[in-house]
Amino acid sequence: MTADDLLVHLRGRLRDGRLQRVLSALAESLDLSVRELAALVNLSPSRLSRVFRGATGARLGDLIIELRLCKAAELLERTDEPVKCIAAAVGYNHSSSFVRAFNGRFAANPRAYRLRRQPTPDGPSAADLLGRDWRASDGDD
Repeated sequence: MTADDLLVHLRGRLRDGRLQRVLSALAESLDLSVRELAALVNLSPSRLSRVFRGATGARLGDLIIELRLCKAAELLERTDEPVKCIAAAVGYNHSSSFVRAFNGRFAANPRAYRLRRQPTPDGPSAADLLGRDWRASDGDD
């Protein structure tokens, strides 16, 4: 699932206007913290987190991380941008933190993920040739 798909899915489930504004803000920029999102809707960070968890059953901070990593995976697949630039584009200030989080989510470092997912000049990606979806998770995410 892409970051955009996840946001569309959540928008369809949430009726609270404040949470809709939070999702819209995240669609515009993944470089926002829970504190910044809370300020957008005039709530404290802890209150926003409780409202979000009550409506979705998930933590807002976890959603932000998932959106960032999904967007990073998309960028790794579609661009040749350096990993450091992708990390910054999705809201990570330190590429080492990004690599650690990415590896935890996709069981591959960003460079290896890119090599497996990008099509070769002569045809499909290595993942396509192997018949594996390298973005698939264990289902525990």
